[in-house]
Amino acid sequence: MRYGLPGRILGVALGVASIGIVVNLNSVYAEWGTFDRSGSPPRIEWCGRRYYPVWPPLGAHDFAHVPEPRPWSRILTTPSGAPVLAIASTAAEKAKYGTDVCAMLLFVKESPDRYLKYPLSGGP
Repeated sequence: MRYGLPGRILGVALGVASIGIVVNLNSVYAEWGTFDRSGSPPRIEWCGRRYYPVWPPLGAHDFAHVPEPRPWSRILTTPSGAPVLAIASTAAEKAKYGTDVCAMLLFVKESPDRYLKYPLSGGP
């Protein structure tokens, strides 16, 4: 018993903290495809589908003119804190088109005048 009770408590606390860090990093990597928590992610996993970025980003003026039937809503937040926007399909739209795709297109708002487009990878 070289370290005694304080040493054991410290060892257990460090072990639990290490497990928590590994689990957190693994979940970030699984959802966003990166351990990096700055900037836009190299992919987005949402609603059982995968989305990859397309360059160049759009300015606010161009984003405002993307034709969509409903307003954009925030569906996720990237690890860097940027909002992920989508127009999620309604249950009626999913039934009409016979698909379970939640959205064909996502945008990450990188700044007030910069929107990075993420189309659905593959197809419905």
